[in-house]
Amino acid sequence: MNILEQDNDDSLVVALTLVRRAVWPERLNTIQESVFSQCWKGESYQEIADSLDYDAIYIRSIGAQLWKRLSKTFGEKVAKSNFQAIIKHHLAEQSVFGASAQPVGSLPLQVPEICAAAIAPDETSQEDYYIERPPIEERCYEAIMQQGALLRIKAPKQMGKTSLMTKILLCVKEHQHHTVVVNLRLADGPILSDLDRFLQWFCAVICDQLNIAIDLEQHWKPIFGSSYNCTQFFSRILLPQLGKPVVIALDDVDVLFDHPMIATDFLGLVRAWCEKAKQSSKSDAWHLLKLLVIHSTEVYIPLHHHQSPFNVGLSVELPYFTTEQVTELADRYGVVWTDDEVALLMALVGGKPDLVRSTLGWVVGRSISLFEVIESATTPTGIYYEHLRQQFRLIQKYPKLIPLLQQVMTSEQAVVLPALQGFQLESLGMVKLNGQDATPSCALYRQYFSSLLGSL
Repeated sequence: MNILEQDNDDSLVVALTLVRRAVWPERLNTIQESVFSQCWKGESYQEIADSLDYDAIYIRSIGAQLWKRLSKTFGEKVAKSNFQAIIKHHLAEQSVFGASAQPVGSLPLQVPEICAAAIAPDETSQEDYYIERPPIEERCYEAIMQQGALLRIKAPKQMGKTSLMTKILLCVKEHQHHTVVVNLRLADGPILSDLDRFLQWFCAVICDQLNIAIDLEQHWKPIFGSSYNCTQFFSRILLPQLGKPVVIALDDVDVLFDHPMIATDFLGLVRAWCEKAKQSSKSDAWHLLKLLVIHSTEVYIPLHHHQSPFNVGLSVELPYFTTEQVTELADRYGVVWTDDEVALLMALVGGKPDLVRSTLGWVVGRSISLFEVIESATTPTGIYYEHLRQQFRLIQKYPKLIPLLQQVMTSEQAVVLPALQGFQLESLGMVKLNGQDATPSCALYRQYFSSLLGSL
């Protein structure tokens, strides 16, 4: 069977293997592989940005860099519109599907001094557009340098969690730490249906990012059970090889909340590992482990107090941009707004980082005025329309939330929501919560959804 006859998931695995081999000894970082994979599945840059919690402009730039790199690698022009055809052509020529399509882990990989796979190659250029929210960054840098660190970052989608994560990983990289990002959203459904399979996937992803070729089956003894096997793998195999501290960032941990059987055991392990790392001596490899947990919503699964990683370590919540921070970001984009103009934007988008950045990107890229942006905000010709439609498509995946969202968007007063549904709407960036009192996260959403949902 050739590559053209494979289903999309199988063909993606083979295509990604080809690309990894083609760019060797360099490697694609985590974000590039995610963009490649989701483009292969036919997703737009906006859809990819929404799923990975990045700004769409940034994801588009990652895509442009990726196609440029592959153009150089394959010796012909590669773009989002033709990359599948080009890769399938090379696969057919090289007969990669078959004897040559060996697992990536079979390559002669070595542990690098610092694993930069979690950092996009242009992250330093993005620093010019990163707006600090003091004292959050300094607290994070200080906390992650402690032995046995467990740092938790919570904020709704597209609030800048991934950008802060990247800043933290850059910081520890300067202090000679290994870094790994495990995006749990990339775990397929079957992986999330079985604890043993999930923990093996988790270990395999870490080894892949650290360039460690390990035969997990040799070290995974069914009689001991999944949690014991995973813990022993860390203590006897993985950590002793590193020699330097490693920060493992668990991104999109919310994914696990929909799989409570997996979540309860895995998060209990995370807590246990954190305790081991904090209490171990320098002669014990556990002291090398540090953890960074990123999630969009409150934890809505029952966890025993002594097994939860959400009541230890440092917890950080990202706030919306202030007026001063919006002004600072505009200055970095080269946009000069008056105080009144900034106030108009804040009244519309409420300091939501993704919408502020999107606005500035359009103002700079299309040379339009802020007044034009605001005037057409919720119309099909407005700059936010695709984002609003994407948010609508997102809420349609949760039909039970739609009536509650309608209540919030059409009410002049805060609406008391059930805790779970409130957390879910907050994680989607739709509402702000004060306890269980919910209000629209911005006027733009109120304008759009009150009209749209009212007509359904």
